[in-house]
Amino acid sequence: MTSGLKEGGKFLLNCVWTKEEALEHIPNNVKRDLAKNKARLFIINATALAHEIGLGQRTNTIMQAAFFKLAEIIPFEEAQQYMKDYAKKSYAKKGDEIVQLNYNAIDRGANDIVEIEVDPAWANLEVTPLNEPKRNCRLWWMLFIS
Repeated sequence: MTSGLKEGGKFLLNCVWTKEEALEHIPNNVKRDLAKNKARLFIINATALAHEIGLGQRTNTIMQAAFFKLAEIIPFEEAQQYMKDYAKKSYAKKGDEIVQLNYNAIDRGANDIVEIEVDPAWANLEVTPLNEPKRNCRLWWMLFIS
């Protein structure tokens, strides 16, 4: 899961966990890779946000906004405006309410990111089959941002 992570990179995980639950559930091999790469760890519950906003299960816009906020490829305000312009162009025929839902998704995707401090001691964590991910854990969506 973290094999493509570069030194100083950012790791964004869409999960249903709180910050505390994420620390409990993220497997040691992931924690170790994050620490060894001096990476930053972020979580977002895009699934809950999508439901709260009124988008059902559609998390793509939320995750896209989170990505642009963290990636710093271009200034976020510029990326945000591009996303909003595209949402208006794409959904204007469906009505202003749908456009506004997407605007809200863009704003919340950028603002509801939670950073979890990566403990340098994680670099020395032992990795055994016992602390690998459980079958029912929900690592739904992740991305690397270098």
